[in-house]
Parts: sequence; C-alpha cells; structure tokens
Amino acid sequence: MSDQCTHTAQIGEVTPSARGCEDCLAIDSTWVHLRLCRSCGHVGCCDDSPHKHATAHYQATSHPLIEGYDPPEGWGWCYVDEVEVELPDQTPQLGPIPRYVGGGAVGWRGVDGGAGAPLGIGIGESGIGNRKSGLRAV
Repeated sequence: MSDQCTHTAQIGEVTPSARGCEDCLAIDSTWVHLRLCRSCGHVGCCDDSPHKHATAHYQATSHPLIEGYDPPEGWGWCYVDEVEVELPDQTPQLGPIPRYVGGGAVGWRGVDGGAGAPLGIGIGESGIGNRKSGLRAV
C-alpha cells in the first residue's frame, strides 16, 4: 500500500452507465451505495452490498479509480494503491437514483408516475468511513 495514488493521471471525465448499480439492476438485486469507475463510467455497488459489483469491475478490468457516487460524495478511491484520492471534479448524477434501504426500494415508481421503473430519491449521509464500502460514522 502506498501513501499516495500513482494513478491520478488516469482520472477521466465519464458518463455514468446507469441510474443505479448496472449489474444489480440486471439481476434485480439491491445495493447499499454506488461507486463510479472514473475510467469508463461503470456504476457498481459498494463492498457492503451483497454483490460488490464495483470491486468486481475493478478485478475484471483493472480500472483503478472509483468515485463515491450515491450520493455524490466528492472523494475517490484507488484500488491499486489503497488510498483516498482527491478528485478534480465530481460526476453529476443522470437523475434521481433509486435508494435501497433494508432490502426494499425507496421511491420506486415510474418516470411517468406509474409503477415499475426506478425514479427514486437520494438520501444524503454525513460522516466518514470506509470509502470502498458504504460504512459511515454519523
């Protein structure tokens, strides 16, 4: 583990791949917090989520940097150097993201007001914690 990230030159401006964990949405699963790959825009779930898709994405692609994305948190993490990274900017969300609390979706309704599509609400949290996971001290 290094004291600083040696991959900051790889921080890119990206477009998020989905309005939630791309992989969880595909398998109808839930997540705790979202992480955004700053190499390609893949949106995956944190290490406190059942499937840990952000870490799985790193392991499959070697893309080293993620951003805390749900809600936008202003920090980055380098998987390779295992350090927090100062980001030059934050990636804006594409729109409201469905929020999962205790296994149930909060704010789950259609874009047109009907049932079935995620519109969701963002729930802000304060405090510090494990940046790869969703743990927060409040």
